[in-house]
Amino acid sequence: MFSKWTNARDPGVFENLYALKFINKDTGFAAGWSRYATIMKTTDGGENWEKRDSLPYQIFSINTLDGERIYAAGSSLINECGLLLLSTDQGQNWIPDFFDGKSRPFSYGFYTIELLNSQTYLMSGYYGIIVKTTNGGVKWDTVNTGVNNEVFTIMDFVDENIGYAASGAGYDFENINKIYKTTDGGNSWFVIKDRDSLLRIGTLKFVNADIGYIFGKYNTKAVALKTVDGGQNWSTNYNGRVDFMLLAADIVNENIIIAAGEKGYVIKTTDGGENWGEENTGTGESYLSVECVDEFYGYIGATKGLIMKYDLFLDVNEKTPDIANIELYPNPIMDFAYFELDESNFHSYQLKIFDIIGNENLSLSGMADKRIELNLRNLKPGIYFYSLIVDNKKSITGKIIKL
Repeated sequence: MFSKWTNARDPGVFENLYALKFINKDTGFAAGWSRYATIMKTTDGGENWEKRDSLPYQIFSINTLDGERIYAAGSSLINECGLLLLSTDQGQNWIPDFFDGKSRPFSYGFYTIELLNSQTYLMSGYYGIIVKTTNGGVKWDTVNTGVNNEVFTIMDFVDENIGYAASGAGYDFENINKIYKTTDGGNSWFVIKDRDSLLRIGTLKFVNADIGYIFGKYNTKAVALKTVDGGQNWSTNYNGRVDFMLLAADIVNENIIIAAGEKGYVIKTTDGGENWGEENTGTGESYLSVECVDEFYGYIGATKGLIMKYDLFLDVNEKTPDIANIELYPNPIMDFAYFELDESNFHSYQLKIFDIIGNENLSLSGMADKRIELNLRNLKPGIYFYSLIVDNKKSITGKIIKL
């Protein structure tokens, strides 16, 4: 099932959006920087944004557990050190915390912030530094990575104990090609994949402690590598376009994954990497961040302030006035359901049912009446999508839950 993409940007923002975090399909945050930083919030699915911009920071990561306390990590251009921004009022105001070697460990800047629970967070950055707090940010300590000449730009935790990080040599934040692992909540780290000069890692995402993906570029091609043994071994899962790189990704579940990168390049799998399909988003910007709310809604942050939104039910609100009221009931469905049409002057209909991968499972057509009967007795329990066309006009699409 291919996603349907629309532009959800704020027309007044032109910063590169390195970070996205959504609480649900409507409410979320976008952050980034080019010359200065911006932090934006939407409560209507990207239709409108409240923004704080022209901030003297660089922001690379934004995160929250509950939507109340929001964290943004990066660096301060004025103080020339690592930075953590905290909002305790859902993003209305932000309190800066400077990692300048005084009350905090020193860092030139942070690329990531991982929230393990309400009290335990980690951030990573230059000089091999990873810092950790276990008391909600009151006190931060530097954890042992074993190196002081690498830059950690990527971190991904599976649970409160197991996590993964990727680094570049020295200050080289563009050529990330070495992977570390922790099994004690980030207190200590060990190498599980040594540097590979042909590999550039855009991001690292794990489904669970064993199954994970590297998205990036290998030699000249966009690539996805997969592990099923906690990072000990990696195999090529996807070979993509030449002279493209995948920079960001997000995992909905073990089956559904979206990855994005240079020049508007987006790929998606709905079967755990067995097959990948390219998504047509219609832009040429580089995609820097991906946030999947669930299997139906998600967002991509890009260069020049662009935000793309995918919505598998995009056509639900694209109804013409004369066919505005069409209702499916019951839903969830046992065996039978009905489409109720409040008008009786329709002439014909076409109805198609698809599974979550996009395979067509049922097709019906006939003369339209006030009620269309739908027999799903032969379909297995699960999630399906429908597309109903009345009188050759696209009426509605939606989700069906089969019990």
